[in-house]
Amino acid sequence: MIEISDFKNQILNRYEHFKSIEKDETKLYNVQSERLQHLLLNAIRNVPVYKELGITEEQIKSNPYKALEEFPLITKQSILERYNDHVSDEIDVDTCFSTKTSGSTGVPFISIKDQVHLVQGMSNIMKILKDRGLEEGTRILRIAGRVNGLKEKTVEYGGVFRIAFIGINSPLELIDPKMIRQVVEYRPEVISGHGSEILLLYKLLEIHDLLEGLSKVRLIICGGESLSKSTRTFLEKAFQAQVVDCYGMQEIGDIAFQCPEYPEYYHINEESVYLELVGANGERLTEGEYGEFVATNLLNTTMPFIRYRTGDFGMISKEKCKCGRKTRVIKMIDGREMNPIELGNGDLLNPYVLKRQLEDIKVAQYQIVQDKPGQVRLNVVLGQNTTEQEVRDYVAKLHDWLGKETEIILRFCEIEDIISPNGKVKAFLCRVPQKLK
Repeated sequence: MIEISDFKNQILNRYEHFKSIEKDETKLYNVQSERLQHLLLNAIRNVPVYKELGITEEQIKSNPYKALEEFPLITKQSILERYNDHVSDEIDVDTCFSTKTSGSTGVPFISIKDQVHLVQGMSNIMKILKDRGLEEGTRILRIAGRVNGLKEKTVEYGGVFRIAFIGINSPLELIDPKMIRQVVEYRPEVISGHGSEILLLYKLLEIHDLLEGLSKVRLIICGGESLSKSTRTFLEKAFQAQVVDCYGMQEIGDIAFQCPEYPEYYHINEESVYLELVGANGERLTEGEYGEFVATNLLNTTMPFIRYRTGDFGMISKEKCKCGRKTRVIKMIDGREMNPIELGNGDLLNPYVLKRQLEDIKVAQYQIVQDKPGQVRLNVVLGQNTTEQEVRDYVAKLHDWLGKETEIILRFCEIEDIISPNGKVKAFLCRVPQKLK
């Protein structure tokens, strides 16, 4: 393991290095190209599943981006089928760690990472905080599903910031009020977690009449699930704080972060991730086209994730952000792929089209469920200034849009009614088998 002083220095050095190249397109490209070459060379030398591909070192050294196209697309399922063959023969158990996730599939999956992955993650937090005027020593409260009570882990995470973790793992009425008081006494300046979990924290504070105790909060960092416009608005008003959305996943790490000046753009972490777009049949798409994100982690040589299909859809913009950073930007992220919604007349509807229709409802959270064809169940958690009648009126208009043959069942509920055991709310739950073309 890295010594704490070395760990902190590595985090600071990595952050300073990024700041020195983020507005220089040539330097960014050179860093990314060097790291991609190193990753691919390591893969064909040491990782069984890639050693058998027949890709040569000369191909990679000549043009790592072109060589990357020769690597197959991989998925969580394809890795599980040959799990050990995706791990490097040169693994060093003293300098790596593992993380477990089930993602949107519900399939438990363990990924193995190098320590540099943790260093990069902390430097990514520095980017977000420093871009918004927060400095070293900032107190961060991280909501993490598997933590019981409040636990400070500042030392374990490099000592650059103060970091404490809490878990909201029980029905709200069973959570010890002592933990909520500990949160207030900690006086966080930043709250980080899934948007739905932060909503739960807000409700806990409201129940115990302790909302004023978090008046120091200046920033909310959301990630791990799609952040709806309604949830963002609710959190901004509830905490009187900025809200920043980040895109990433346990397997790959932080992929992109929202620009502080132009929030419609998400800056790709080009120094640690290479992002592609592919179509339905795996064909490569160009910037400006809509497709599935395919990610390559440039730093993890222990268990390389090369051309990993994320199941997330969106667009990489042809434009550069006006803020001056030279990274490519994502202009739209649609979250996990879901089966189409089958309407009452037999037509299929992309659920993300319905999502955009629902963005106009000023609610704290919503969830769309389809249990059978022709029926859509809409679970709604009301916002601060939204009445049930306003939602009913909107759903009536939505009913007209979808067609009278489609039944809409509206259910008002609490956030704890729809949050899953891993702390996320799945915005779409489709239990209808997908129609084949």
